[in-house]
Amino acid sequence: MQTTKRCLTVARWGTAGLGLVIVAALGSAECAAHGQSAGAVVVGILGEVSASFPGQGTMPIRSGMNLPAGATVITGPRAAVDLNLGGVAGVVRLAENSTLKLEKLNALEPALDPASTIGLRLLGGTLLGNSHKVPAGASFEVKVANGIVGIDRGQYRIHGRGFVVLIEGRVVVAHVPAPGQQPESHVLDAPPAVYFSPLEKVRLAPPVLIKEVLSQTKSKLPRK
Repeated sequence: MQTTKRCLTVARWGTAGLGLVIVAALGSAECAAHGQSAGAVVVGILGEVSASFPGQGTMPIRSGMNLPAGATVITGPRAAVDLNLGGVAGVVRLAENSTLKLEKLNALEPALDPASTIGLRLLGGTLLGNSHKVPAGASFEVKVANGIVGIDRGQYRIHGRGFVVLIEGRVVVAHVPAPGQQPESHVLDAPPAVYFSPLEKVRLAPPVLIKEVLSQTKSKLPRK
């Protein structure tokens, strides 16, 4: 089978006037290597998860779909989705009752382009991940309601209201205390596990918080 046939499938979903076409990548790195946009590939899904696309409406998503930059992913109650963001960010998990906009997904594979740029906006809820070291010249950032979380490496949990838990690795939180004020930079290094909150700033993470984060990531989501 030719590479392009292995790389792409097309899922069509239509209601009158929409005719939405989503391209699903079956091998994101291989697609990128042949000039295709890798996007964020759905690799696991539980419960009701949907995505909206600018000017095209909202649809349920399934495993194998490729979500391009500009898409917004929404999880319902008791739902979650795993998104493969490529060699820089790895797989991230959007927990239940969460909304994530994929703002920038440029050159997800650093072997192909060291200047990888991944920009996410967590509009609400919880995002979890375990990233490899982000190469020099690349960036991986998650915007939240009151700042930006820059991820260097490691296992983390980010809440849309600006709370961050770091089990191991390194992240930098640029926290904006109030609208119009200058951001304050806070570096989180672990181990030991630490967390950031807008009121307490950087603190050691208590065992109950560490256990909670680990429990949210240890299970494998179904591929359906």
